[in-house]
Amino acid sequence: MQESAQETAAASEPPRKSKKVYDFTQGNMLKNILLFTIPGLIIAVVQLVFDNVGMIVIGKTGTMYQAAVGASAPIISFGLSFLIHLGGGGGLAVAVAAGKGDEKKQNRIIHTAAALSFTFGPFVAVAGILLARPVLAALGTPDECINLAVLYVRIYFLCAPARLLYNFAVSITRGLGDSNKPLR
Repeated sequence: MQESAQETAAASEPPRKSKKVYDFTQGNMLKNILLFTIPGLIIAVVQLVFDNVGMIVIGKTGTMYQAAVGASAPIISFGLSFLIHLGGGGGLAVAVAAGKGDEKKQNRIIHTAAALSFTFGPFVAVAGILLARPVLAALGTPDECINLAVLYVRIYFLCAPARLLYNFAVSITRGLGDSNKPLR
């Protein structure tokens, strides 16, 4: 009997590694919580290092630039929190559906969250760009650095759609029980 080309190709391929799937509802809860939390903490430390290095670099360019970045911190913090939570909302719903073993609902949630991310990303970007100056002025940003602060905030919000999609993807993978994938 002759083998088909697919069977021959499949037989010659090395076996694939099976990916390890964690069931966080079973076993030692402390261990499960740590396995899930530590990758997120690593990401947070990397973000802090990035922010501090950024301030060091900006500090070498002059105090006006530091003042502009400092003045924009409340808007950036709000924007970042908004994007994280908007992108992260689907993760909880996916986790519940995954826990129930309802793949149909998981897929529906993932597609809805993706559509929302694609829809709200540009909206958040436009809103941030248009509202940068009025919000900075309302916060009492000094006239000497407001133009630089507005530029900084606008650049940040220009990147909001990509950040929202990233937060959505991370949230979904975490909701499915994989908190390591964002580190790869």
